[in-house]
Amino acid sequence: MPKNHKELTKVVQEAVRHFWKTRERQAKAQGGKSGERDRGERSAVTGGAHFDGFAEAIRRLVVEAGLSDTAVHR
Repeated sequence: MPKNHKELTKVVQEAVRHFWKTRERQAKAQGGKSGERDRGERSAVTGGAHFDGFAEAIRRLVVEAGLSDTAVHR
């Protein structure tokens, strides 16, 4: 578990960075195989994985708080 507010802020910043990078990457890549693109912002989120940074941050927090790593679904 982050020892202080500064460390927690860093964990959250990493998750937010992952979210936006994933959205951007997926928006650019969407339709690459089929040639068909979703409209609007949908293309950035239909690939999934954009919340993986937050899921990993939460997993780290609960494991560091004492929950067994094997008890956390990934």
